[in-house]
Amino acid sequence: MISVTEFRSATPILASLDIARTVAFYETKLGFTTLYSAQNEYAVLRKDSIGLHKCTLHYTTEAIWTE
Repeated sequence: MISVTEFRSATPILASLDIARTVAFYETKLGFTTLYSAQNEYAVLRKDSIGLHKCTLHYTTEAIWTE
């Protein structure tokens, strides 16, 4: 019998041009709660079982080119 892997959740890291504006949208329009935010470069949001990480394009590009 073949074993099947079941994923129960995923937490994507999505780029944003303006973290503060993005967080405000997710909180006011979509009902997310901010769990963590750092100097308009990175934020972690949650709603129910959905988690999102938001980062600036600079943060994303730097991580790609330094690894």
